[in-house]
Amino acid sequence: MNISIRKSIRKYLTYILPIKVVYWWGLKREYSFWKKIISSKGKYLPDAYNYLMEDHELTSKIKCLIKRGKILEIGSGIISKIGNDSNYWILSTDILAEKYNRLLLKYSINKPSIIYADVENLNYSDKYFDLVYAENCIDHTMNPIKAIKEMLRVGKKVYLEHYLNVGKLNFYNGLHQWNFTVIKKDVYINSRKESYNLSKMFNIKYEINDNKICINIC
Repeated sequence: MNISIRKSIRKYLTYILPIKVVYWWGLKREYSFWKKIISSKGKYLPDAYNYLMEDHELTSKIKCLIKRGKILEIGSGIISKIGNDSNYWILSTDILAEKYNRLLLKYSINKPSIIYADVENLNYSDKYFDLVYAENCIDHTMNPIKAIKEMLRVGKKVYLEHYLNVGKLNFYNGLHQWNFTVIKKDVYINSRKESYNLSKMFNIKYEINDNKICINIC
């Protein structure tokens, strides 16, 4: 079966299957993606494998947001996207954390463990973190408004960084159920059936760089 036919089938299935089934399917594909990269030892997507194997310092954008303190990273994936720094206490989380940690252990890859967390139901006290950070993952949630409200509950500051219109570009396939987009200077998050004006709901500031929207919420 060629690639175009497979894409057409996936697009059709996302329209007829219940959203929870599509979401579960997306999580399974996400794990399989990283499993293929790691098991191939760099033969499949070598840049992604090399990035995984390297150590990373805390990104400059985080240092600009807070000088020190506690950071909660949401939807980190198999390793942290923001790196490490001794001036910060960083807790990197993902809904697939347990599977990712077992995968790293199986292939003897020594990386800090990712902690399980569901962003829509965070098990932390109010304003416990100085910063809650999420990159390319809130558009993967079942309920992004609930997710953002939970981030605001546990964090003094919230920072989102996401590509624009990812759901639409991926035909709402798998985890790609929502779009971040800007309409008449207001930030929206929308799916095939729902649309929310984040600028009206939250106190936000944003900028767009290279098809990515960076949003500060406090």
